[in-house]
Amino acid sequence: MKRRCSSLSLFMLVVLLGTAAASLAAKKPTPTRAKPKPKLGSIGTSQLPGEWCDLGKAYTLGKADAMNLTLKSAEYTVGHVKVGDRFFWPNEGEKLLVIHYTLHNPLPREQHVDYSTISWTAVDAKSQNKNQEYLGVGVDDQTHKTLDQAMKPAQKIEVFAVIRVAGEGAVPKLMAANHADAGTPVARYDLHGKVKPLAAPYADPSDQTGATVAKVIPGAFGVFYTTGNFDTKVEKVDFATPPFADEGYDANNDYVVATFECKYFGEGSSGLGGSGSPTSGMALKDADGVSYEIQYGPMPASSNRRFEPSVKQGDSIKFRLAFSVPKGVALKSLTLKENSGYPVVLDLSAYKTP
Repeated sequence: MKRRCSSLSLFMLVVLLGTAAASLAAKKPTPTRAKPKPKLGSIGTSQLPGEWCDLGKAYTLGKADAMNLTLKSAEYTVGHVKVGDRFFWPNEGEKLLVIHYTLHNPLPREQHVDYSTISWTAVDAKSQNKNQEYLGVGVDDQTHKTLDQAMKPAQKIEVFAVIRVAGEGAVPKLMAANHADAGTPVARYDLHGKVKPLAAPYADPSDQTGATVAKVIPGAFGVFYTTGNFDTKVEKVDFATPPFADEGYDANNDYVVATFECKYFGEGSSGLGGSGSPTSGMALKDADGVSYEIQYGPMPASSNRRFEPSVKQGDSIKFRLAFSVPKGVALKSLTLKENSGYPVVLDLSAYKTP
């Protein structure tokens, strides 16, 4: 009987101890989980290869101020490219290489980025090193604002940069370096066959790669062409015999009157005459190759009076110019050209003065 009671007592003690342990476990507070940290780009996302990097692949440039870089695409253009409140365009003998890339901050601290963060160098067809334009680095193709901002940990932004290169031939090589970590490895890209070619009619048809700018751009009526500070369009060509305003005219000549529309992309303001204007290199030629300079103008689009307008960046203006040409002369061409820009030539062989 005593042995049975001892067994029962032992059983009750085990039950009581189990109940107490369960009670303590129920009262134990649940540990608070730490909030997940933002996911950072991995330093060394891809090891820089000894020779060429791949487009579309992320690489880490630098160490102390590491930045992840992904080159997405590149293109050639002779048009105006906006960065901030400024436009870039090529001079005659040049074109622009516009590169599109992504920056990604892989560090657990904020970093400031601007045009100098990644130093781009293109090796053009003449084996000359060309660096990105000063302040010619912008944020995405929508806002076009100049790159100058803080990047939080894990933040990623779309960026583009403008490089002025030779107008002839393809750019075979592009290099990127982290400006803040000088001496660290650079990214090298082979661009053969990877750059979007020039758009017609700016591309030289003799270069199948589409990387060479035509020395003379064939023009058409009603189309804007980049001529330098301006985009210029010829709306129509007419003939007139009456005098302009109070000035006399040569009775043996007729007047070829061309109507233009121009958009200004330079800094500050500009007139329509003198160096850097759309009329500075303009010329009319006949079938015999004789050139005729502007005789009268600019005039407003609807009246025969001289005026001297001034345009600001982004402004468009219509005006007319008159060329004095002998009667019965067959015309050949009208050339649009600013002093430093490419010539755009419109065919006027269907026109003949009365």
